[in-house]
Amino acid sequence: RVCAGGRGQVVLIGSGPVELTDVPVVAKPWSEATEIADLELCDAGIMPLHDGLWERGKCALKLIQYMACGLPVVVSPVGMNTQLVDDGANGYLATDETGWTEALTKLRDDKALRERMGSLGRKKAEKEYSLLAAAPKMAAFIKQAAAKGKKR
Repeated sequence: RVCAGGRGQVVLIGSGPVELTDVPVVAKPWSEATEIADLELCDAGIMPLHDGLWERGKCALKLIQYMACGLPVVVSPVGMNTQLVDDGANGYLATDETGWTEALTKLRDDKALRERMGSLGRKKAEKEYSLLAAAPKMAAFIKQAAAKGKKR
């Protein structure tokens, strides 16, 4: 429904060929050299997941990449996704077909909304998941582990 009448397409990066009924699909091979440029051509990032043990344990790297590229996101509220997405602010948590359709249609039809949500997602990725954010945490962790090792 979101893509009806040529109003959208699904871009798959690294999945190989996939056919979706009545949905235009563009399949691109994944490449480290083109990954960011490919993502920057998208209007939104999606991450549909089943709610299973494996999916609950995923680290949401794809979601962080989308957000770092300034994309608004629509994701299943599974695992770490719920920690990253502020529903209605930097993206949408979609639980069923209606939720997915409504969220994707809003983003398709409102460029200002896409830009606002994408900007908030980018800020969150920078603040919590960038090298500048992670390096001090990692250094503190290493120092703490080294101090504990000396006490033994």
